[in-house]
Amino acid sequence: MKKSEDFHYQRVMFRAACIRRERMITMEEAIHLAEKIEALFDCMLSGEADFSYIRQDGETEHTRGTLANYQKVFKRPCVSFPENVFMLYYDLNAERWRTFHVAFLL
Repeated sequence: MKKSEDFHYQRVMFRAACIRRERMITMEEAIHLAEKIEALFDCMLSGEADFSYIRQDGETEHTRGTLANYQKVFKRPCVSFPENVFMLYYDLNAERWRTFHVAFLL
């Protein structure tokens, strides 16, 4: 396994463990969700992505987001730490920065 693949695997497994603490799901489901989160983050860094998540009030939110201007706005690089349970993104529909709980990504 290459070093970058090993690092990706470690990030996904750590994120999956964090997700399991938040939700009562199997490790397989948590790994699948962690992979989706990593892919979403990568996609939003370089462009835009459509995604859905469950809001705190239980309703489903369908949105389009990006992280492309993160560094310009916040004056620091955008880094996703696996232990972060919330993901920041710029909501292109609402035209403002928002967060969602990563364990509730659909």
